Amino acid sequence: MPRDHMPKADDVLIGKLAEVTGTVAPGTVGEVMVSVRGGREAFYAHPAEGETIARGERVLIIEYRPPRTVLVTPYPIAELESFEGEPK
Repeated sequence: MPRDHMPKADDVLIGKLAEVTGTVAPGTVGEVMVSVRGGREAFYAHPAEGETIARGERVLIIEYRPPRTVLVTPYPIAELESFEGEPK
């Protein structure tokens, strides 16, 4: 694919689900793992609305701040069930 037609990182990340691997909380730098570009990558994460999100929770990426930081919000488990079957 020509470089001028490649999707930008924010286009690829925004709207993706990620797994919290380091607690995301106000005033701290958390970490999430997201499947992107054919693999899984770690990004620094901050809560979008000041909530604390524990390790292992699923989150939705709502903003990308280059080079490796995202804003996330908890992803409702009820909505996950409708897409993926029973929660793990």
